[in-house]
Amino acid sequence: MKVTVVVFLGLVAFYFAPVGVPHKIAFPVAVLAVGSLWLRQPLLALAFLLSALGDLAGSCHNFIFQMGAFAVAHVAFVVCFACELLKKQARVSSGRLVGVSVLCSLLCTVAFVFVVPEVSSGLVWGVGVYVVLILTMLWTAAVQGNVWLTLGALLFVFSDFVLAWNKFVSPVRQAWLLIMIPYYAAQLFLFVGFMRKRIV
Repeated sequence: MKVTVVVFLGLVAFYFAPVGVPHKIAFPVAVLAVGSLWLRQPLLALAFLLSALGDLAGSCHNFIFQMGAFAVAHVAFVVCFACELLKKQARVSSGRLVGVSVLCSLLCTVAFVFVVPEVSSGLVWGVGVYVVLILTMLWTAAVQGNVWLTLGALLFVFSDFVLAWNKFVSPVRQAWLLIMIPYYAAQLFLFVGFMRKRIV
């Protein structure tokens, strides 16, 4: 796991470096996919692989494929996290369950009130479904009580919210940094959180 994290951080630094390598945005998360597969976590590897494909599509300016790849990635994350809950028969406290559910409901309301109405008619259904999927991912991650998973999922939501606001509502200053730094942190935290949970 440590080797995967070190290589990931190195490739993140490479992404932000002023070096013109095509599609380098996809390299860091692809490493998490390989690391997850090496550690025998195929569902998690699939989620990261689909995320890397989404990054690749984004670098090719194909937003529809980008959104689709990340949508399926969130489905993989949801199944992965849900299986962990079932496998370990984890007990979720009622307080945590209510708190996470309220948070996800509030975020969903914000998205459907302020962002989705600004989306063009051709994309509105896709964006609406994506909102539900990423918040479902947040819910399945946060109810487990794992700080790494929760923070990773929250950062993922924040990154995508900034991306959506910048694309559909209004330009955001330093949008690139506000999207990519939380995004890479989110993927790393999801990887570390899941692996620490498995080791423990």
